Amino acid sequence: IRLLERFPTIDDPWHAGFATSLERDARAIVAILDESEEGREHRDANEALVAAQARVDEARVALALRMRLTHAWDTVRRAIDARERGDEVWTSFLALRACEDRAP
Repeated sequence: IRLLERFPTIDDPWHAGFATSLERDARAIVAILDESEEGREHRDANEALVAAQARVDEARVALALRMRLTHAWDTVRRAIDARERGDEVWTSFLALRACEDRAP
């Protein structure tokens, strides 16, 4: 808002005076962005967002590791079950696992 109060065409790149205003008033625009309360709040909010996104990424990595562990436990459980059910089921299980292990 502070920028638009002072430079009303700054949000309209199609306005005839946009490029001229941007070139002529670049220092004043940057000063508002860097030094105004709104600019500082925006910068702080952006930094908080970046930090939150990093935490989300860390959580996704942790989740992926746990999902792989869960999948491994499930595979072991199925292998034990297949082995206990007999040779025909065990052979089918091994064939499926061999198929899963092949690269596409």
